[in-house]
Amino acid sequence: MNRSGSDPFAELRRQYRAEAASRAAFFAAAARALREAGAGGTDLAALRQAAHRLAGSAGIYGFPEVGRKARALEEALLPVLQEGAPLDAQRVADLTADLAQLLAALGAGEPG
Repeated sequence: MNRSGSDPFAELRRQYRAEAASRAAFFAAAARALREAGAGGTDLAALRQAAHRLAGSAGIYGFPEVGRKARALEEALLPVLQEGAPLDAQRVADLTADLAQLLAALGAGEPG
């Protein structure tokens, strides 16, 4: 709160919520692709990068649960991308779908 009693970050949080719907669509599409085609269904590096960005920014904007889910997705992808570990496509799809649902809810105005 600033001296006038208003929240100086309210507009930034509103914008973050507004962008949540498009982010939700990206993660939902990735989850579907993983379920349908496994690793060949989506760009895992792009998925990890998107999760990384959310993990870093969500808490700053007041949405820690989004950050936690994004971090879990990123951590599931890192061994695959960095070490060539086998992909557990179902687990990654589930994490991705969970994140997509949370983002959709956030975009609809529900608490994040």
